Amino acid sequence: MGDHGQGGDYLEIFLQDCLKENISRNDIDKAQVFCEYATDNDRRIDIVIRIGDVKFIPVEVKVNAEEQKDQCTEYAERKSYRRWVGAMQGKDGG
Repeated sequence: MGDHGQGGDYLEIFLQDCLKENISRNDIDKAQVFCEYATDNDRRIDIVIRIGDVKFIPVEVKVNAEEQKDQCTEYAERKSYRRWVGAMQGKDGG
């Protein structure tokens, strides 16, 4: 997983520390991480973490950018997205 030579270590730390998810290392090692994941509505989710059929975690990062009309609401309402994670920061950095 990744070119950094750390396997699933960083993903495990992110899932445990940021999302408070307790996922087995075996499942983490099988996880897939996608950038710019295409949705059915021609939108793109910044990062998607897929852990088999157990978890589908979309992460939308907004730094110095505005949300598209109903973007995060649409992602959060999709039944297939069992866990929604968003990082929002205002244009001024606050």
